[in-house]
Amino acid sequence: MPDDLPPYQLSLSIPYPTPRHAEIVRQVLSVDKEHSQDMIKRRLWSEGNVLVAEFDAWDVKKLRTTVGFFAELAALATETIVEFDGQGEEGGDGVGDVAMKR
Repeated sequence: MPDDLPPYQLSLSIPYPTPRHAEIVRQVLSVDKEHSQDMIKRRLWSEGNVLVAEFDAWDVKKLRTTVGFFAELAALATETIVEFDGQGEEGGDGVGDVAMKR
């Protein structure tokens, strides 16, 4: 990876109904590492109910590809929570229901 600062940077904030949901998605997405680790770096954390992702890239095409793939995985993780969480209106621990629009 070049020693200088990356010319391309992107920050995403994705709100979820609860901090628990943001943390679940963070854990799921943290498993996958970037394919071109020498050209793109990703930082991922949750702040309350918001999932935050920051990307530093030395190539704009790799940034676009990485962010697109990240968004697809985040959407899939969110859909999985919506479908299988079991902590919503019909019981569970009362944390609340994920009400994401498709």
